[in-house]
Amino acid sequence: MRIYIAKIILYHNSENIERILAVIVNCEIYIMNYELQHIYDFMLKKLAVNSLMIFLVITLKNIFKIISDCRNII
Repeated sequence: MRIYIAKIILYHNSENIERILAVIVNCEIYIMNYELQHIYDFMLKKLAVNSLMIFLVITLKNIFKIISDCRNII
């Protein structure tokens, strides 16, 4: 199942991948994972925007593990 999360940009301190921040802007990201859809739907409906952004940071952090240099992603 594919989840569409619109308007996301990622940036982080290149020295520490754990410090990724997610901010709503103009970018498109697809997350393909059935379990994530349920988590995303729950957080979107039940929790505050800040909690959703934390979820996005946790989820998108895994995407960055396969990118060798993220300093230019803005």
